Amino acid sequence: MVLELGCRRRPPSGCLDAKRHFLFEILQERLKDRHHSSALGEQLWRQQELLLHRRILVGLPASTLIVTCRKGKKALLDCEDFFHYVNSELKNVCSRGYALSYGITAHFFRGLLNASLDCEEPAEGVNDVLTTCQTKCPIVLFSAVLWWPRLEPVLCSQWKRLFGAPLPEELERLRECQSSAVGFLSSGRVFPLSGPPWISAAFLHCTVQQHSPCGRERNVLKRLGTDTEQFLVSLLFFSLMDLISAKIAPKEGVDFQTSLEWALEILQCLEERGISWPLLFLSAEEGSGKYSVLHCAASDRHSRLLPVAFYSLTPGFHHKLLNREHLFLYVALNLYIQLLQLFVEGKDLPQPKQADPLEVISTARQFLLGAIPCCPAKSFGNIGLLLEACEKLDPEVGAILQHFSRPAASMEVDEELLLF
Repeated sequence: MVLELGCRRRPPSGCLDAKRHFLFEILQERLKDRHHSSALGEQLWRQQELLLHRRILVGLPASTLIVTCRKGKKALLDCEDFFHYVNSELKNVCSRGYALSYGITAHFFRGLLNASLDCEEPAEGVNDVLTTCQTKCPIVLFSAVLWWPRLEPVLCSQWKRLFGAPLPEELERLRECQSSAVGFLSSGRVFPLSGPPWISAAFLHCTVQQHSPCGRERNVLKRLGTDTEQFLVSLLFFSLMDLISAKIAPKEGVDFQTSLEWALEILQCLEERGISWPLLFLSAEEGSGKYSVLHCAASDRHSRLLPVAFYSLTPGFHHKLLNREHLFLYVALNLYIQLLQLFVEGKDLPQPKQADPLEVISTARQFLLGAIPCCPAKSFGNIGLLLEACEKLDPEVGAILQHFSRPAASMEVDEELLLF
């Protein structure tokens, strides 16, 4: 505590003109200009270096993560450099693919509460930072959700010691959301969807994992109210992250079969409610950016392994999906090509002990060979850019795709002639 208070400095003026945080500048520089004989060597070195960075950050006084500056007469808490470092680097040594470790999460929140001592309105300062997290660094909030049972008593105790006042609104909102998720599972209370739907989804997902409903997932999902599109798709995202973690990091304690059953229940609920979900598997550049907040929080490796998660869900894909979702074929082909490229490059795929890459590819291939002939003509209208890549990586799938896409191409020509 003495170190914590001793490192706090007088807030500099001119927040907008402030230089980058020296600590994160040094850490970023350490990651540059390193040459290795192989991509694997580079990957291993970088992971080791980031784990060292994390230990350094946790070893420093917590308030070094945050810059306090003044804009006029008002003190502001600036976490811009920390957020940038987390989004670009630290999330790649994260827990479960979407959350930082407990150590760095607790360290950040302790530093935030302590730094708020410099604000005229400490609660307002904390609220501003956590509201900014929603768009600029959602992984910090996902981390708080994952570790909330351990984190909450620490933060409540610190806030009470520092200020003796009610918790800031944004922290209280997290408390209420956790309480709602627990009550929803245990006593059947209504689960209010207040605030960003992906935060509510993260709380429900983590609470389900902690309380293990043991086959009651279907009833849990059925009790959700209406207007739950983004909530349910976000819930699917967290289940997919766990699926991938179970494949590549079984020591995280995530069971693959349990995660798969939960994901399939969510998928069935989406189907029953007629909610479109394939956009979740497109990046912000490829899709509408509707779920960019979720993609922003995922580690780079988990993002690259989304094709593995997608094709783990094939038992939940029905023929009516092919007719209802014209974008589905595009998404399925895009992810199949990514899966083949991962195999060709020989990186990122799970090790044979966790899952045989060839088995994953075979499952994806068999699904496509059966699905392509069943797709309506409209599904082939936007696959032109994928066809060439597919023909190069898998000639048989490419040939079938070419055969069944011809009627769509002819129809487009006829429609163009009718315009004249």
